[in-house]
Amino acid sequence: MEKQSHLRKHGLSRTKIYQTFWGMLNRCYYKDNKSYDLYGGKGIEVCKEWFGFDNFLNFYEWSMKNGYQDGFQLDRINPNGNYEPSNCRWVTPTDNARNQNIRKDNVSGVRGVNYDKRKNLWVARITVDGKRIYLGRRKKFEDAEKLRLEAEKKYWN
Repeated sequence: MEKQSHLRKHGLSRTKIYQTFWGMLNRCYYKDNKSYDLYGGKGIEVCKEWFGFDNFLNFYEWSMKNGYQDGFQLDRINPNGNYEPSNCRWVTPTDNARNQNIRKDNVSGVRGVNYDKRKNLWVARITVDGKRIYLGRRKKFEDAEKLRLEAEKKYWN
């Protein structure tokens, strides 16, 4: 019951920024969250200033002063660092995609290039404005890597 009365205090519980706030907390502290292993499971935490329900307004005020816009995503500048004001920013989905760690299952060592065992080909992809773009399949790793680098220049520069 306390939670519901508290929700009425700020009137923001149905907003995108509020969903982002709770997503951040859930990824870091709720072991049943599908992304927990990539966040809380790796030791990523939320700073005391933003941690917990009562601190949403601190997060909200920081966000309004630091570039929050509808359609933007919360990005950690150092993807291995914690959620805290000095390590976070609001960015476009494309900028957020640029700053991701390479996936654990990526054997190529190059973001956006993976090996398709079924077809025995290297696959190149890139994410732009939240949409994944298929760039092509190549027999040689170097050719798939080149596709990816050309796409980065085209879409991100």
